[in-house]
Amino acid sequence: MPPNFPLVILDTNVYISGTTISASPPSHIIQAWEDDKIKLVLSEPILDEIRGVLSKPYFQAHLNWSPEKVNKYIDNLRLSAIVVPGTTPVNVCPDPNDNMLFSCALETNSDYIVSGDKAVLAVKQFKNTLVLSPRSFVNQVLTTLQFP
Repeated sequence: MPPNFPLVILDTNVYISGTTISASPPSHIIQAWEDDKIKLVLSEPILDEIRGVLSKPYFQAHLNWSPEKVNKYIDNLRLSAIVVPGTTPVNVCPDPNDNMLFSCALETNSDYIVSGDKAVLAVKQFKNTLVLSPRSFVNQVLTTLQFP
């Protein structure tokens, strides 16, 4: 991994789209993580939300996401990301569930939050963390990363 790799928090919608829709900006972000071009940052509440969404019957039935596959995915995220408690209280978004992203950013001083949620995107910047859509992140960040 390059020495100046960006620290990136992905909203659950980006994880879900990135793992289920190929050739999309979220899938390019997931690929960048798998290629060690970015470092993912997560909190326990974010991991819980990802697990909850992927455990829904739709993913199990239509996309073959068995409980074992969900557990393996969560374990892989946990092993390869920076994981923090995500317990620092913040009040940034109208939807209190979205505040877990900003709590994680505060605990890690991450570079970016990437989300498709309009309420999250409306924040634009929180402390030193920029908030970008998946497409903007791909266009403004991934395309400019330099690797040996």
